[in-house]
Amino acid sequence: MDWPSTFLPVVHLLLGPLLYLIAKVFQLWPPKRINYIYGYRTRRSMRNQCIWEEAQRYSAHLLEYAALFTIAFQVVATRLWRGEKALLYSVIFMVLVLLGAIVATENHLKKTFDDEDQ
Repeated sequence: MDWPSTFLPVVHLLLGPLLYLIAKVFQLWPPKRINYIYGYRTRRSMRNQCIWEEAQRYSAHLLEYAALFTIAFQVVATRLWRGEKALLYSVIFMVLVLLGAIVATENHLKKTFDDEDQ
């Protein structure tokens, strides 16, 4: 057995759980202050501390759902496809779900805070 055939299923099975672990870290230890290293960072989320805190809370919640959806998709993908194909489709699914979470977070911030960031 060569290493790619052993390594790919492990990587595939770790995608969703790793994403879930990251979501839990963000929920339990969100960044307290606006920074350029850790947390949900966009131009809108970094406007002020109030927006920053809501962006961290909301995006961590969506990240948890993204992880759970990714795990569910992985289960289905392993049944429908084998090896590299299952991994590829799972990564594509995860990226799309994460992009959706970003769009949803930005829309939430836009609705929650007016132009003066109140």
